[in-house]
Amino acid sequence: MPEIGHRETIRNAFTLDAEARGGARPTTARDSKQYEPPEGYILISHQEVELINRGNATASTGTAPAGYRIINTNDISGNFDSHAEWRYAKIWGKVDVDAQWKNIRQQVEEYQKLRRRIVGNAIARGEQFGAGAHIKVRVDAVIEYVGTAANASQYITKMLAPANVPDVRVLSKTWSTIQDDVKFEYKQISAPWWDYDLFMRSSKPELDNHQVYYALGGKSGVYNFLPTLKTEGGTRNVTLRVQEEIGGSIIGQKETTYNVTSQNVRYDISYTKQRDDTTLFLFIKWTDDRTDPIILDNYWTFITYP
Repeated sequence: MPEIGHRETIRNAFTLDAEARGGARPTTARDSKQYEPPEGYILISHQEVELINRGNATASTGTAPAGYRIINTNDISGNFDSHAEWRYAKIWGKVDVDAQWKNIRQQVEEYQKLRRRIVGNAIARGEQFGAGAHIKVRVDAVIEYVGTAANASQYITKMLAPANVPDVRVLSKTWSTIQDDVKFEYKQISAPWWDYDLFMRSSKPELDNHQVYYALGGKSGVYNFLPTLKTEGGTRNVTLRVQEEIGGSIIGQKETTYNVTSQNVRYDISYTKQRDDTTLFLFIKWTDDRTDPIILDNYWTFITYP
């Protein structure tokens, strides 16, 4: 599949060839052809290259609307929900996403106006008791790939190119608990699998500690765990902990405690992973005996990684 913006020249998109006999019984010959760019392409320009022209003969070419539909703005906007990068740009990027989208929309709407095909006609008339006629014209076309619905992600990538978006991992629904002391409830918010809220309730409030964790591998380097959390009740202390392990042995760790309220807030804890062959455990911990939930908003929860 070509990249959006790829331009090429099609030699001999078609050839008009009309040849008529002269003499006692002269003939008239006609030829009609057309060229429509492949799906996803628009016609930029075309050129006639005259190969033969003798006698009473003429040829002409022009453009007409194409029969296919190239990518439109609905294809792109409908694809936003399956690409998480646009929301990262709002957090880390310095790009004006709305302005970029306006520019892309105008560009795609202009492409629709260029949704054309080439049409050509030739006619040659032989002269009675005279010479015949022959015209042969090759038509070349310059086309540009502007995409189909399958290329919507390229437009999103192009739109967010100035955003300086880091490598970001979207968390799946694979949170765990150590002592079965927490009850999980995933509430799906919309169609994308990563758009969910995770409700965490203490099922054994008599225990001193309650915790859930998420495990991941990866190469050494700096990892930032950026969960968005809130509670259904009053403020409570919640500890974020990043722990590096291999074979059950802890080789590094870091933790920070925050006051989590009933308003969504994105928190941050950074850790430098020491080895490529270890596992990182991301912990969310609390020590109170309350049974109202702590809620993680996964739509605005990220891990940045090297």
